[in-house]
Amino acid sequence: MQNERKRILELVEKGTISAQEAITLLEALEQPSKSTQNVMNDVANEDQHSSTEKESVFKNESHKDEQPQKDEDFSEYLQEEMRDFRKDLTQIGSLFMDMMNTAVKKVKEFDVTSPFGDKFEFTHTEEVAAEHVEKIIVELPNGNFSLETAEGDSFQVICKVKAPFVNDSEEETRANFLEQFVVKNDGDSLRILSQLKLAQVNVKVLVPKDKLEKLSVRLMNGSVTLQDTDFEQLKVKTLNGAIKGSKFNFGKAEVDSSNGSIELINVRGKDLEAETLNGRVYLDGALDEVEAKSVNGHVVVTTCSTNSSKIKAQTVAGAVELYVPRTISLSGKIVTNFGKVDVGIQDVSKIELQDQFLSKVVRFDKEVENANRLFIEGESKTGAVLVRYTTTDEQQI
Repeated sequence: MQNERKRILELVEKGTISAQEAITLLEALEQPSKSTQNVMNDVANEDQHSSTEKESVFKNESHKDEQPQKDEDFSEYLQEEMRDFRKDLTQIGSLFMDMMNTAVKKVKEFDVTSPFGDKFEFTHTEEVAAEHVEKIIVELPNGNFSLETAEGDSFQVICKVKAPFVNDSEEETRANFLEQFVVKNDGDSLRILSQLKLAQVNVKVLVPKDKLEKLSVRLMNGSVTLQDTDFEQLKVKTLNGAIKGSKFNFGKAEVDSSNGSIELINVRGKDLEAETLNGRVYLDGALDEVEAKSVNGHVVVTTCSTNSSKIKAQTVAGAVELYVPRTISLSGKIVTNFGKVDVGIQDVSKIELQDQFLSKVVRFDKEVENANRLFIEGESKTGAVLVRYTTTDEQQI
C-alpha cells in the first residue's frame, strides 16, 4: 500500500493527475474491500484519461491555430478569383465596344464613301412659315441633325448633302435629292423626311420660336444636337450616334441611342428617360424624375431641383455617380456586385450596409422638415456606385 501511495504522489508531482484525483485514489486505498490491483488499475485509468484529455486539448489548440490561417488563405484566394472575374467582365465590355465601333465604321464607309464612285457635295435650304407650326418630325437614314433658335419669323432647314453622282450629272443628282427629300408643312407639324440611304444629309433647323410642343427625331446613322429651344415633349432615337443638348427645358423627354453617348447639360425638365447600349450617359440640370441606363459606360446624374422625386441609374460595365441637393429629404438604395458603394453624405440619419458574397447594398435616409423627398436607386454590376451633394444651385440653370 505504501508503494501505491508513493506512486500516486509522483503522478501528482508530474501533473499527470490532479490533487482531487489523488485524494479519490488515496481514499480508495483505505477501503479494505478494494484490492491493491484494483486501485492501481484506477490509477492507470486516471493516468490514461488525463493523457487523453491533454492530447485533445493540444489538438484543439493546434486546430484553432490552423483555422485562422486557412480562413485567411481562402479569403485571399476568393478575392483573387473575384479580381480576375471582374477583369474578364471589363475586357468583355471593351471587346463589345470595339466590335460595335468596328461594325459602325464599316457601315459609314459603305454608305458615305466608295464603292459608288465620287460624291457630289452641295447645300440646300428651305424656309417654312412658323405661324402655325408647333411640332417638328424628323426621319433621316444617314446624317446628323441639329436644332437651335434664330431670329426671324420662319423655320429654316439647311441641308449639307454628300450624294453619289447620278449619271455623272450635278443637275440630275440635285433633282434626285429633291425627289427623295421632303420638307413639308403639315397642319401644325413640320415634317423633314429623307429616303436617301446612300447619301449623307446633315440637317440644321433654325427655329424662330423659343418653345415647341413636340420634337421627334429618328436617325439610322447620325448624331443629334439640341440647343436653346424648349419642348413640351421630346423624343430622340438614333441607332448609331451621340445625343447632345444644352440650355433647354422640357416636360417629358425620351432619349435613346443604341451606340453612342448621351450628354445633356444645363437642362431643366420634369421627366427624363435616357438609355444607351454603348456609351456614357451624362445628365446635369434641374431634373425632377430621371431614369438613366447604359450597358457599357458610366452613368452620371446631377440634379439641383428641390422638386426632385426620383433618380434611377443603372449600368453593367461602368460606374454610377449621383449628385443630389442637400436641402431635401432622401431615401436611397445603391447596389454593386464587384465594385464599391460610397455614400458621401455626412448628415444622413440612418444608414444600413449589407456586404455579402457578390452583393454590396447600402440603404440610407435623411429627413428634412417640410421638404420634398427624393428616392434614389443606383446599381452597377462591375463598377462603383457613389452618392454626393451637388454644388450647383438651381438658380443657375
